[in-house]
Amino acid sequence: EIAANAVANTVDIMGCVCGSVFSLAVVTVIGRAVGAGNENQIRYYVSKMMKWSYASHILWNLLIFALLPLILLCFNKIDAETKQLAFYLILIHNGLGMLMWPASFVFPCILRSMNDVRVTMFISVGSMIIVRVGCSYLIADWINSGVLAVWIAMIFDWAVRIAAFFWRYKSGAWRSLANVCNL
Repeated sequence: EIAANAVANTVDIMGCVCGSVFSLAVVTVIGRAVGAGNENQIRYYVSKMMKWSYASHILWNLLIFALLPLILLCFNKIDAETKQLAFYLILIHNGLGMLMWPASFVFPCILRSMNDVRVTMFISVGSMIIVRVGCSYLIADWINSGVLAVWIAMIFDWAVRIAAFFWRYKSGAWRSLANVCNL
């Protein structure tokens, strides 16, 4: 399980490249709109950047899935059982990540760029501690697998983050922090 986790983490870092790029880009793009104080511009770029983030993240991870058998050949010092478990972990992370990763990690960067830093930090840390760690223990006991439980719990953590971040955005509470007006 430790070796499979290491292999999956290595491949999953590649799967997050596009999303990580957009995490950095949204701070600049949305930050400039916040600096202009134009809520319409902010909302326009939030929508546009999230669409581009999803599109690039999905395409990139589909490429990784297509090349996954070749990528796993690079790890020649591990046995077939470890490669199989790594394959399942990569499917969990990159497969569900195509649907969830940008909303879990790019979207909070959008909120941070609108000066909504504290709430995003509390949501991220709270979700990590309560959901990811708590569910890891519960699921590990239920399915009798430590590493698989952690990766399944990670998906639950992402779902909670997505719900909390989108609730925060829809609530409009960020507007006072961003000091915006409709133009």
